[in-house]
Amino acid sequence: MPQALLIDNGSSYIKNLQLLLQEAGLGSVIIDYENLNESFVHEADLTVLSGGHKYTIANHADYYSRELELIRTANKPIIGICLGFELVAVAFESVLRYLPMKDKGLREIQVSLPDSIFDRQNFTVYESHQFAVPSVPSPLVALATSAHGAEIIKHESKPMYGFQFHPEVLEDKQLGDELFIRVIKKLLP
Repeated sequence: MPQALLIDNGSSYIKNLQLLLQEAGLGSVIIDYENLNESFVHEADLTVLSGGHKYTIANHADYYSRELELIRTANKPIIGICLGFELVAVAFESVLRYLPMKDKGLREIQVSLPDSIFDRQNFTVYESHQFAVPSVPSPLVALATSAHGAEIIKHESKPMYGFQFHPEVLEDKQLGDELFIRVIKKLLP
């Protein structure tokens, strides 16, 4: 069974995320960000960077320096969620924009660039974040967007995706979990 390394950045939904990985056919090991080291990453088939509310990436790049370095240098698959998405974006020089109000609840996102993970043009997902990524520079591309900016990104040449929303929050009518599982199936055929 493929194994995922789940880096916990202080997520309230870490157990939900572990269950979603299990649903996708992966075993998982959860480690706190403070315990991140190279041996965990090398042993895993996939690394997932969770969301979190302890520290934002804005003004805390030093705190997340090991994760940022991992994102820049890794060749194995990585998926970032919420804060993890923001870490991926910032690692490749994207600018974060503070939202005057937290974006929380079900929101619709639109496909902006075709990818095999999509089976429709619009999706409802669960959002819970205070920062947005209005645009991404190369080597990242925005696959889906909302009124606030990028919602799904991927790296042009590395096996790396990011979700600004929370696929592990299983609200009725949201499809974030399906998108997450499709990305895993694409990264780990």
